[in-house]
Amino acid sequence: LGFCLAEGAQWLKRNRLEKGLRNSLLAELKSIMRMVPSKADILNQAERHFKAERVMPTQSTRFPRDVYSRIVIEAPGILRDWERDCLHIIHERLRVIDDSMDSMEERFISINSSHSREQAISAVIGSIDDLKGALSQTSKLAQSIISGECVDVFGPGSQS
Repeated sequence: LGFCLAEGAQWLKRNRLEKGLRNSLLAELKSIMRMVPSKADILNQAERHFKAERVMPTQSTRFPRDVYSRIVIEAPGILRDWERDCLHIIHERLRVIDDSMDSMEERFISINSSHSREQAISAVIGSIDDLKGALSQTSKLAQSIISGECVDVFGPGSQS
């Protein structure tokens, strides 16, 4: 009887943790979705500044990734394969977007020091366009997880 009670308590505790993590993950994805327009706006402003030959800092609040990291360590079994794949792509893109936005000014200065100003501006604007595309694709993936729509990010024709 004691064994059954202990196992039942462990099962309930684990079930509550997994449900809490899944709810937290959905909340984190919704938060990311709310941040995307702000990041896109910063990139649009930076693009206008660079086209006008002015430099604008693009550092901003980083995307949250805590719950995803916690799930990978504590409860990877709560994710279906397609969700795990999507989340990996989403969070890797978010990391790259954050890092790229944080270092855009330094990148411009570095390119400008060894090439012409026009080449530096062109390179940074190309990078901004890539980041805006990544934000758009990442939003679609996040929305697919929130709505429960299966997306095969590694299948034929996917752009992961």
